[in-house]
Amino acid sequence: MKRLTHELALTPTQQADIDPIISRTHVEILQLRFSHQPEVEQALTHGMAEIKTKLSAKQQEELDELYAKLQRRWQVSRDYMQTSQERLKLMK
Repeated sequence: MKRLTHELALTPTQQADIDPIISRTHVEILQLRFSHQPEVEQALTHGMAEIKTKLSAKQQEELDELYAKLQRRWQVSRDYMQTSQERLKLMK
């Protein structure tokens, strides 16, 4: 919203009108993304297992740490989606 406000010089009224649209659309995109999350995680798990066969033990640990960070980012996105959905319900 900040970028649109700046780039398009949105008025406060326009910001108020557009913000719920952006929020709703973002939640819809996240819902689509997370509806396919099991397939994404399965592909990643398979790929990581393959990659690990080519890595040293230390590198495998580092890869596991990278994956843990990715999972935390996904959880932040899930939490954001849930909070946004609840906020949108209140706005109706």
